[in-house]
Amino acid sequence: MKSREIILVLIILSITMNVNKFYCREDISVKKEILYIYNLDINGTILTSKIRVKIEVYGDLNGRNITIIDRVRGLNINSLEMLEGPNPNKNISNGDICELYWSIFAEKNYIVIEYRGDILSRPPLNINLHIYSRNMVFDKNYYLLRNLSERRVLKIDIFMENIREDRRNVENEDIILPYIMLFGLSYPEKYFSATDFTSQPNITARQQDNDIAYWNIFLQHSFNLSFKIYVKSIGIWKSIWIPPLSIDLIDDPWSILNSAEKNIKKLEKAVNETEYMLNQLISMRDELNNISTQTDILINATEKLGKAEIKYSKDIYALYFTLNTFYLNIRSLDINSTQRYLYNLSKTIDKTIDTLNDLKKNYNLSEPATRVIDNIIGNLSYMKGIISNIDLSRIEKNIRKFEEPINSLKEFSYVLRNLGEMHLKFAELLRNQTPSNLNEKIDELNSRIDELSKEREDLNKTLYKLYALRDIAIEKIKNYRSSISIFIDGRKIDEENISISSKIEIGIKIPLLVSKLKIEGEENGEERAENQYNVLKSILIYIFLITFLIFIVNMVLRKFRRKKVKRIDAKEVEKLLDKISNIEKKL
Repeated sequence: MKSREIILVLIILSITMNVNKFYCREDISVKKEILYIYNLDINGTILTSKIRVKIEVYGDLNGRNITIIDRVRGLNINSLEMLEGPNPNKNISNGDICELYWSIFAEKNYIVIEYRGDILSRPPLNINLHIYSRNMVFDKNYYLLRNLSERRVLKIDIFMENIREDRRNVENEDIILPYIMLFGLSYPEKYFSATDFTSQPNITARQQDNDIAYWNIFLQHSFNLSFKIYVKSIGIWKSIWIPPLSIDLIDDPWSILNSAEKNIKKLEKAVNETEYMLNQLISMRDELNNISTQTDILINATEKLGKAEIKYSKDIYALYFTLNTFYLNIRSLDINSTQRYLYNLSKTIDKTIDTLNDLKKNYNLSEPATRVIDNIIGNLSYMKGIISNIDLSRIEKNIRKFEEPINSLKEFSYVLRNLGEMHLKFAELLRNQTPSNLNEKIDELNSRIDELSKEREDLNKTLYKLYALRDIAIEKIKNYRSSISIFIDGRKIDEENISISSKIEIGIKIPLLVSKLKIEGEENGEERAENQYNVLKSILIYIFLITFLIFIVNMVLRKFRRKKVKRIDAKEVEKLLDKISNIEKKL
């Protein structure tokens, strides 16, 4: 039993050791530096393109077997040159990817491998450079800018566009992983002075005899720079050499990822706050719309009540008029006519009581008005009772009891009419003022809601772009980390322990600026015309000299003839003239 337990413990320990062997993390750090070097002419043609890679491994390495696999895109393996460390044990080409393998037995706690070679890929930058000046000609064959002269102004335009493949389309816009770019311009101070920069440099300095200007640029899409150079002097050699323009691109997706994630958190918070504020404004607008609707209902109800009150005041006044007429004329009537009149009056009272009850039932009257109506109904009922029990023989005595109820009807008619007019005025006031103010507030809220909706839309667009930029950076980091694998005693180093930096150096060669430079075997039209003019001038001078010589000879001959020192034969003179003529023809 004990032996089984011991075996079980040994198995568990073995499994634990194997797990540690393959998955434990050691204090090993790996650093890989990638440098691309391109030299271009002003037309963007690649003159040279190289890559330089340095790999450093630090940690507990002494006495251990180290395997390094480096993967490079576009490397010309035939141009590989080791700068430090042993040659790779083997290389494998997989499409445009070249894999370099090193198997090293470490004798120290660090390993350094550095190599360089030609690379077939183009720089991730589209560059257009133009140099303009009056009468200046670009000679492609000899890479010269001719006809340079002093006090001349050169205009230089430079356009740089990020054309790397790490991009995505969001909202019809290309989101490109940006570079941190340092652009440098250098020129001899004693020959040139630069002015009229469309974008002012971040740094200016003077080094030896050169003025230097640097621009720090966050290059996501493109950068355009224009400036002028004034030619102060062209020197004794009549030619000026300008150092190449320098462009340093730093590819740092780690910083881009960190910045994108921070801005994403801020934007998400801003979007949520904007959404909350937008919902609050929408709720407030809906409440005001509801208030506006309720106000319209109140206006209509008040107006309807006022009209009803005026109508009923007229009906009550008509009753008053009838009762008052009865009161005034009852005495003059005989018994029979009075009996008929009382019957009709009883019916009128019933109708009036029904009207007042209908008013109470269908309209929300104020408490004082309700009390008045109840009082009138009571009086009318009382009057009807009197009429029903009236004793015509005692009519003279009972008729006086009608005076007070009849007068109360008149007063109530006036009160009801005033209430109706007041309600109509109140309804008109509400219609003319309150809805207008509410509508203004609702319009203001709608305008603000539209603005916030646009802000929310813009924030969301920016947020989606940051999401895309974050994803591109993550993908680029994965590509960088997959470009190298380190194994120590067969165990792969965690990618988190590997730091990678990438830089691209681009130099743009500027043509040699010369004044008028004659190249052997070449003669342009202007030079040919000048040479012909010089030859013609020389011939004319020679003709003048020969004519003058003939004149002198003739003068001498005449002098000799006068003195008769010697007689010169005419044939000899003709021969001499023929020789002179031949000389002229040869000239």
